[in-house]
Amino acid sequence: MTVKSFYVRTMLRQYDKQLIAGRRINRYMGISRAHDREDSASSLSMKRQAMIERVSREIVENLIFVGSTNPIVQEIKEELEKEVHEKLTFTFPVGMMDMQILKDTPNGPQPVSGAELGRILDKLWEITLDKVSATML
Repeated sequence: MTVKSFYVRTMLRQYDKQLIAGRRINRYMGISRAHDREDSASSLSMKRQAMIERVSREIVENLIFVGSTNPIVQEIKEELEKEVHEKLTFTFPVGMMDMQILKDTPNGPQPVSGAELGRILDKLWEITLDKVSATML
């Protein structure tokens, strides 16, 4: 008995989504425990900043790598690509716990590593914080 490739691809795509959801829950639980240990912020500006960072973390860790069609996520991606002057692809490779950023080259997608990866992630975080802060009340 043979299995059609469509069903196999669908199954693998669903499995990939489940892996990403598992990573998201794992990170959220760690963040939640860390926030429970911290003193509760009493000032409104500290609470706002904490909320901005939480939303930004969610955007960076999940929506960007899942491929959301959210307009804010699209704006962040476009602005990041303008800053680094390259087309970027964000992925969570199957079997790996860490994200991977690929840049498009004439030889095909190549993984970004080292200092360039750190620079791109710092810029991504900065842009995300700015966008979230600008859109929050």
